[in-house]
Amino acid sequence: MVSYKKSASKLFGVHTFTIEPDKAVSDAPLSGTRRYTKCSVISIPQPNNRKPKLAIMSQKGIKLLEVGPRNYGKYAMLEPLVGCASVSLSWCEKYSQFGDGNSYLDCKLCVDSKNNSAKITIPRIVLDTETTGLDPIKDEIIQLSIIDGNGETLLNEYYKPKKVTEWPEAQRVNGISPEDVANKKYIVEDFAKIQAILDAAGEVCAFNAEYDLAFLGELGFYLDESKVTDTMRQYGKIFYGKQFIKLTVAAAECDYYYNAHDSLADCKATLVVQNRVDEYLHVGNKNNVNEKQNNVYEEEQNVNIHKEELPSEHIPANQFVNKGQHRAKKQTKKVLTSKNYKFRGIVWTLITVGLIVGSPKDPTMLIGATITGLVSAIYYKKAKKLKRNESSESSN
Repeated sequence: MVSYKKSASKLFGVHTFTIEPDKAVSDAPLSGTRRYTKCSVISIPQPNNRKPKLAIMSQKGIKLLEVGPRNYGKYAMLEPLVGCASVSLSWCEKYSQFGDGNSYLDCKLCVDSKNNSAKITIPRIVLDTETTGLDPIKDEIIQLSIIDGNGETLLNEYYKPKKVTEWPEAQRVNGISPEDVANKKYIVEDFAKIQAILDAAGEVCAFNAEYDLAFLGELGFYLDESKVTDTMRQYGKIFYGKQFIKLTVAAAECDYYYNAHDSLADCKATLVVQNRVDEYLHVGNKNNVNEKQNNVYEEEQNVNIHKEELPSEHIPANQFVNKGQHRAKKQTKKVLTSKNYKFRGIVWTLITVGLIVGSPKDPTMLIGATITGLVSAIYYKKAKKLKRNESSESSN
């Protein structure tokens, strides 16, 4: 199951991993619960031009954890942090679920402060991605677009993936083929440029932000979590009382129609929706909300690799916006007549008769017959009362 939250947390400087105490290299007691602040990540040179080992050192110079190049996952996690002197490491000892007595350490590595000194020069940016698939660990970004709060394009690039060679399902949605990006550069070549934009931004908006940020987190980018605004969740909560809605639907409700599945076009649509959210929050204008909710938009039937159909882990099937969910929360209640109640009474009477007929084989059915008989009596009584009221109104 894809975990977007874990990958997105990397973008915010939070890395989680596990280690087996008997297989880890450390000068600290690897047991119990520990927390070390103001740690640093250093590089330890190796002979014969081998790749250096990496280590997390405590403030007092104790080697908390040493990682070699063969430990690919943890090595890749620590490598961008070499030289960083504001890291905290904590762990909690847990025991195997198999009852074999073996324990492991559930660890969390946090970058306490990184790029905090960057000057904010762009009040707001909106970003969006197109990817080769849904998994931020296995799949890759093939288009990244960033605009500012005025809709001006700051970045709109196509990228060649390093590992993935084909993506037929995603291609059917975003229209980007392997041939389209074969001669493009890798996204890591724009790392400094993209990071500079993230650092300079005062607010970072995205529609279903966790999805896009998960892919950036896996690439080693950093972003202050307090800057993030998830436009989808804000709009959905305000106008629908829930967090999930399609971008095409939200944009259409803001009278904005566009060609979806292009990250730059999605950025501009997201900005329109975010401006609508800002208007609601700042002005407090709740007029026409019900009217907006009553608009019905046909949903696309294509397999959606991005915003338009989110993974089931995050969006239960019954939470997708559909025609029935576009109705206003406050609707005029249908008035039932005496005929309606009489018809319901007849239905429940027939059910009662059926239960009585079947009771010789199953005596417990008499209990059900008693209940359904009472229900039918209530409907007949209501029908009789309404009939008198209707007769008096017609005579008047």
